[in-house]
Amino acid sequence: MFYLSSASTLNPSLAWSMGNGGKGRVKIQFPFDMNWYHEQPCTTFKTLQHRKELRGFRHEFIVLQMTNGSICRIERMGDPDKRFNALGAKGSLAHDFAQMFPSRPDQVKTARLEDSDIVAEITLPVEIDLKHVLYICRALHEGEKTRSYTLQVYNCYFVSLTLQCCLVRRSTRWDYSELFNGWLYHLEKTTSQLQSPNMLSFVHNWNDTRFNPILLRVFSSLSMSDLEDSDVPQTIMKIIQDQLRHRFHPDAAFRQRLQDTSDNELWHSNILAIPHSFIEKDIEQIVLNALRCALDTGCSKLEDATQVARWREWGDALIELISSASVCSKSKLIPSTSTRLPRTRSFSGINNNLTTAIKELDYRGTKAQSEDSELVQDLKNIHQWGSVCLVYFLQFCLWLSVMILSHWGIRLFNWGAVPCIVIEDELDALINKGPVDVTTLDSRIKDLRTLRKSKLAIWLNPPWADLHRTVEQYLVGDLQWIKSGPQEPTFDIKIQGREKQPCSIQVFQSHILDRLEAQAELVESVWLGSAAKIKLELKDRLSEVWALIREDLDPGEVEIQSRPPPTRYRGLISAVESGLVGP
Repeated sequence: MFYLSSASTLNPSLAWSMGNGGKGRVKIQFPFDMNWYHEQPCTTFKTLQHRKELRGFRHEFIVLQMTNGSICRIERMGDPDKRFNALGAKGSLAHDFAQMFPSRPDQVKTARLEDSDIVAEITLPVEIDLKHVLYICRALHEGEKTRSYTLQVYNCYFVSLTLQCCLVRRSTRWDYSELFNGWLYHLEKTTSQLQSPNMLSFVHNWNDTRFNPILLRVFSSLSMSDLEDSDVPQTIMKIIQDQLRHRFHPDAAFRQRLQDTSDNELWHSNILAIPHSFIEKDIEQIVLNALRCALDTGCSKLEDATQVARWREWGDALIELISSASVCSKSKLIPSTSTRLPRTRSFSGINNNLTTAIKELDYRGTKAQSEDSELVQDLKNIHQWGSVCLVYFLQFCLWLSVMILSHWGIRLFNWGAVPCIVIEDELDALINKGPVDVTTLDSRIKDLRTLRKSKLAIWLNPPWADLHRTVEQYLVGDLQWIKSGPQEPTFDIKIQGREKQPCSIQVFQSHILDRLEAQAELVESVWLGSAAKIKLELKDRLSEVWALIREDLDPGEVEIQSRPPPTRYRGLISAVESGLVGP
């Protein structure tokens, strides 16, 4: 779990050097020199092991069993010169390594696998190329938090689970043909009715309670219109209706967006929530577009260029504040309680070829800084070790004193809830000050920006929540999803000494979540954090890593395609093959 494994020595003679046939240990850092990859005699594998060392800090790592009999060891360690930095939230720079061991018995023995137990052994349904492991590692390094090493979360344990989870998800796909065809048929009928003059008639009146009154007043303010002007709501609703019809008409573009959204989802338990999340994101964008149209309407009523610029600045600040509600949205993907989720099947046609035209894997993250800890800059002698231990001891004594005094009724700190600023109330008061005067906008713009930056300011609900609920009821309603029958196993798995058996991805992901919970409870047992918070953070970071994975296009490979392939890590079957884009 911690810094150095028994088999991971820093002996320079074991480091990889060009022309050495791919042997030796390479540090995985980005941009990554692909010469190490190209020198490997074999780059494909079908079986991987999650292993834990028997002694010491119980270091965990991944072993890839290459198809030619060699093995590749992938692991994460902390900075050995900044060990105590790993105790903090920022952690130390992570050191990720890979080492290939040839298939000869004497070479494989140097991997010292006999010093570790198998936590899980997974045989995938298809062969996977080593480049996909490097893509996952790059996503880890491009994540703001996951590129660091912390004892609480982003340690060797986390990387081992991330590699397993992403590789298994990589080799399988959801079978949406049965799940979404009913919804697509439903959309065909409902979107055609959006042209009806009676459609969404409930919002033809500003005062209808099913439309957020704050949002209506923002529309009115941006467009310089009176709430009693019936033309304004009709114009706004015409914009919303047109965009609804355009965005939710199930044409090829819509189906591709649905496929992309589905491919970007890591957790099988979230499948049935995808249409709801899909609609929520589009409604948010539709409302923001309508607000911009209202702002354009208001600007068109002004003749002086200076006044137009000031009004647009006011409108941009107002729209920026409204858009901040998306960060606070409570309508997140919630794991479905259904036990009959869509069937999964393996990918076919995996492209495991990568020519020497790819010289390096690029890096889009920010440059990681080797920052010193606030407590210690360098731990190389016993005096500095003692100083750090003393600091942590004094912190513990302070915490113990606070607890004892609190027990006696003496409170040094206020443990009550911090009062928050409700943005809806502040915005309502700001808009209701009276007609907005173009010549005196400075103070209002300043108030909007202050409210936007305040860490205590929160939305109780997104401003588009009412519209979202109504549209969702209309576009989804009580549609009964067609669920498949018994789950089909997609790969074989052997967990901690049990017999290897067929396993579906949902069962495997339950195993991953159990491991996350066990890790979180372990961290809590040594007073390094809350188990509930750590488990949630681990799961969120796994989803973040999956979303950051992307493939590099190989200019050395000639492909005939009707459109450029996606660079995001979305899957290995085209939309046509998946049944979402038909002829």
